[in-house]
Amino acid sequence: MKKILLISLLASSLFSQTILCYKNNISDSTLNENILLDGNDCQGQYTVNDMKNNGWELDDVKIVKLSSSKYNHIYILKNTTKTNFTQASAPIKKFDLLQKEFIISDVKNNNATIRQGNLKIGQSGIIVHKYTDGNIVVVANATVLATTNNNSILQLSKTTLLEQEALPSTSLKANNNDTFILNHLYNSSLLVVPNFESSVKIQKLYNKQNFVNPDIFAAYLKIENNPVPTKEDFQNFCKQQNIGTLFIVIKNNFYILDVNTFQTLNKTSFLVNDSTTQVPFFTKVDGIKKNILRFWDFSDKKITNYDNYYLSLINNTKYDSNSVDEQYQSSQEQITKGKSILDKVKGWLPW
Repeated sequence: MKKILLISLLASSLFSQTILCYKNNISDSTLNENILLDGNDCQGQYTVNDMKNNGWELDDVKIVKLSSSKYNHIYILKNTTKTNFTQASAPIKKFDLLQKEFIISDVKNNNATIRQGNLKIGQSGIIVHKYTDGNIVVVANATVLATTNNNSILQLSKTTLLEQEALPSTSLKANNNDTFILNHLYNSSLLVVPNFESSVKIQKLYNKQNFVNPDIFAAYLKIENNPVPTKEDFQNFCKQQNIGTLFIVIKNNFYILDVNTFQTLNKTSFLVNDSTTQVPFFTKVDGIKKNILRFWDFSDKKITNYDNYYLSLINNTKYDSNSVDEQYQSSQEQITKGKSILDKVKGWLPW
């Protein structure tokens, strides 16, 4: 009977957005939403709570008694999004942003080696020299240039961390046995998303991450009269705010970028019900406009297509400013219809 139940549930999952995850031979006889589950899309990596955070709801629970002290748990999960099964089934696997330390060796010609493989090209950190009295000093920036299963090669560059004209700088350079701190400042991120739902979902997924409010970046752009943020704008702002990573949602995908190198560290499928977009990104700050007095500035006056713009930015390709986001254009037309003539005139002014 148990086998028939399992087979029927697995068969039904092929034709619906319902899956089965389980945990066998455990001593807990009560509902537990925090244990790692096996089977289907749980894969021994996700709990019921993890699946809930990624668009699933708990539909049913079966707890089968094996003996006086052992039980099998069967959790039936149903997807609540309006997407097909193949798109929505896989939860988002979190990218490891934790800071780690490695000793460097073979320092030569602005390169160094660490005994750690399978890193991401463009992943970065800093080199520090540790004194015997416990003090440390930053001597270089470092970026992963190449990686194998066992080792990675770093490219070293002059550090600008905590650079202040009023403070003396060190003349030390990176040497063998200095320490490479991987993922330095990665715990602090700037979030660029098209809508509120995307913002909430990512912040729940990375609930221990320090997200700098995007309204601060929007205010920065407004002061600069810049409605179209460039790679350099992101890097300058993030340097001022000690931000190491950029989280961007584009076309049902979630990207994590290293701010310093602007290399994509991770890309995963990211599905939300809300298809609306706000430009330049989701923020409470509005009225970010280009200064019409800058006649020599021929850059775009606004982002006309959120997805296309940010894809071109992270892929370093040319952005087609003639492409229009129909969702955004439709929402703006609805807003404009409700405005008075005075409101429209105000909207044309640069202040």
